[in-house]
Amino acid sequence: MKKFFLALILIIIFESSSFAARDRNLKSLKVRAANGDSEAMYTIGLMYHDGDGVNQDYAEALKWYKKAAEADNPKAYDNMGWMYQHGQGVNQDYKKAFECYQEGAEGDVPRSINQLGYFYENGMYVEADNEKAIDYYIRAANLGNVVSQYNAGRYYEYVKKDFSEAFRRRAFLLPRVS
Repeated sequence: MKKFFLALILIIIFESSSFAARDRNLKSLKVRAANGDSEAMYTIGLMYHDGDGVNQDYAEALKWYKKAAEADNPKAYDNMGWMYQHGQGVNQDYKKAFECYQEGAEGDVPRSINQLGYFYENGMYVEADNEKAIDYYIRAANLGNVVSQYNAGRYYEYVKKDFSEAFRRRAFLLPRVS
C-alpha cells in the first residue's frame, strides 16, 4: 500500500512539474511571438490545435496560425489548410484549404504539396487532373513525404499500369530484413 501511495505522489509531482514547465514554455513562446518569431507563433498554434499543455481550442489555434502565416511561416498555411479541408473549428471550405496549401507548397511544405496532389486527383475545388496530381505527389515524395511516395506508387499501378515503377515507388514500405 505504501508503494501505491508513493507512486501516486510521484505521479502527481511529475505531472505538476510538467504542467508548470508547459506553462513557462507557453509564456516564453508568447514573448518570442510578440517579438515577431513566426516559429513561436506556429508552435503556439500547434499547442492549441493539439491540446498540448493547453485546452484544445481550434479558434485560438487558427488565430496563431494566421499570425504565423502573416509572418511568412509556410507550415502555418499548411495547418490552416488542414483545418479548412477537414472543418476543424471552421466551416469546411475546400477553396480556402486549396489556397492555404498553395502557400504552404510555395514554402516547400511536403504535406501541402501532397494535399494539392490529393485535390487534383479527387477533383476537390479544382477539376480532376491526374497529371498535376502525380507531379505534386512526386514533388512531395522527393521532399520525404511518405504518403506522397505511396500515392505516386498507387498512381503508377492503377492509372499508368506501370507495375515496376509502382513497386519502385512503394519499395520503402517493405520491411527491412538484415
